[in-house]
Amino acid sequence: KVHLLSALSLFKKYREPVSQGRTYAALAELCWNLKDTAQAEAYLKEGLAISEKINDDAALWRDYTLLARIQLAQGLVNEARESLASALSFFRSPQAGSFSSSEKLEFPSTREDLGQQLVSLLVQQGMVEQALLAAEQLKEETFINEWHRRGGEVKPYDRDIYNDLVLQRAHLHAAESTATPDTLLKEWKNWLTRFQQLAADNRTLARLIAPVPTTIGDIVKEVQRNQATVIDYLVGEHSTVLFTIDLGGRITADILPVGRKELQPQVASLLGASARADAAARQSERRTLRLLYSELIPDKVRSILPSNPDQTVVIIPDGILFNLPFAALIDAQGKYLVESHTLTMASSMGVFLDIPPRYCQDLSVVVADGQPEAGKDETSIISSLFEPELVTHLVGKEAEINTLQEQARGKAVVHIASSLPLQASNPLRSVLPIPGKDAKQVTANRLFELSLPSDLVVWSATSVSTKDLQGTAVKVFSRGLSYAGVRNVLMSLWIEPGPHRTAELVEFYKSNRSGLNKAQALRKAQMLAMSRDPSPRSWAAFQLLGPGY
Repeated sequence: KVHLLSALSLFKKYREPVSQGRTYAALAELCWNLKDTAQAEAYLKEGLAISEKINDDAALWRDYTLLARIQLAQGLVNEARESLASALSFFRSPQAGSFSSSEKLEFPSTREDLGQQLVSLLVQQGMVEQALLAAEQLKEETFINEWHRRGGEVKPYDRDIYNDLVLQRAHLHAAESTATPDTLLKEWKNWLTRFQQLAADNRTLARLIAPVPTTIGDIVKEVQRNQATVIDYLVGEHSTVLFTIDLGGRITADILPVGRKELQPQVASLLGASARADAAARQSERRTLRLLYSELIPDKVRSILPSNPDQTVVIIPDGILFNLPFAALIDAQGKYLVESHTLTMASSMGVFLDIPPRYCQDLSVVVADGQPEAGKDETSIISSLFEPELVTHLVGKEAEINTLQEQARGKAVVHIASSLPLQASNPLRSVLPIPGKDAKQVTANRLFELSLPSDLVVWSATSVSTKDLQGTAVKVFSRGLSYAGVRNVLMSLWIEPGPHRTAELVEFYKSNRSGLNKAQALRKAQMLAMSRDPSPRSWAAFQLLGPGY
């Protein structure tokens, strides 16, 4: 507080209204955390006066969120609802979502954490639809921030418009340090017009630049078209907002008393478990899976889940929940979740809305393996499941990245048998076991630059690091393949035990060929694997991300 007050005196002296308004917002939040409500209100009043005058949405949404919390504490419910509506309108502004790096944070809390608090307040006041839209925007911003910060690339023919819009937005934010936001309204409007045009022409590219606005009607329509029940999470520091959409299109929300601090060690312990664990370790694992079930799937959610086990439940995780094998959660009766429900996942609600139509009606497949000795058995076993004329083999040097793109065109399935440990620090830089031109190393980034219009990409031996506490690898890897044109992605959280994994894939393909959709086929394969070995370590590694059909 002393530090901010010293800075504030300098901002006043040199007449820097943007920094003044934002410092008042930071001081107000600090005083609220210090339980000095009167001083928080005083700083809010000062900050609002300045930030409203210069149209600084980045500060205003914070001011109104805090004002709503103060008003609710004072019993002023109607006034708080008005403040929340104002906070939401400013929160949606492209000028407010600055995607600041951690070195440039100007406020006590990140946009991600305070945004989750805004969503929670909206839910508490019964503003559920507005809360869902805000939550989706926040999750999209978090992904885009990761994509930009870690050096995400786009397809060659998308680069000009992508780089132009990303750099223009960065320049506008930088300009706010020498000019006030109200003087940049025309430039922001021009940027937004160009972005909206791109979103109309190429939504998958637009989603790598900024959140694409959607409506509740669009969400409900897509959920019902897919005949799915949706469970959508937004994880905060110590609480999680959970949204559900049932088959009738009804949206509900709840606030769970568990957040990052509690979930991260629980999920990390599951990833770090050994396939050769002793009885005590397996019992500990079961306790964790029971606890996570009770924490993440409360009674209200259980009541809306479909009674027909063949109907799809779409789970949209957040943060560390991308690393959680939901299929293995254990209910009060000791049953795994997959025993009662067909599950698939989506990396975001936006990706779920943008799912392209099916590409192929047959089951043609490209089986690729850049490490032929390591994956020889799997390659031959998977190939034998399909009609010979529907199989294209790419082995060793033949599995070169550009050849993969050419041969995958018009095929329903791309199956890659090679092992791929996904980096915790930057999954975009994970080195693929697929050669590039002149045998150069190829990173995941290069894979996402391809055009892969396929109904399913199976990467059978991916593994996630226990150090990945944000679930970044699964989220980025699946989102990158979605941008490349893939409808469904099947990947694994861990790769051992190998023979069990291959047997599960065989059952998956057999069931899919017999007429089950991809989500149903995975469920059947997991159930059969479970009958041979009930330990989740032997059957629960695979995650299906996509519509599931």
